[in-house]
Amino acid sequence: MPEIWKRPMERMLEYGLTNKQIAHIMDRIPPEYIKEYLNPVLYRINSEISSGDHIKMKRNKGQHSVILIKEALGLKFNIWQKEQSDEIN
Repeated sequence: MPEIWKRPMERMLEYGLTNKQIAHIMDRIPPEYIKEYLNPVLYRINSEISSGDHIKMKRNKGQHSVILIKEALGLKFNIWQKEQSDEIN
């Protein structure tokens, strides 16, 4: 694994994503886009989990994280398309 993925991967694990979900994201987001696109979403997830927003929405950390990543990066990086949603979501 490239060094640039180490911290984002650790953070995604902390936020409740599975190894399979993380691998799927890593396959879709080129490393040069981590700082510009993925990191801001991870900061948002951290903020919302820290404040308990996910609990107010009746979601666990993993569900909340997947939803935010899907909303923010889904179309741009082809994450969780319809045919994959049953398998990964």
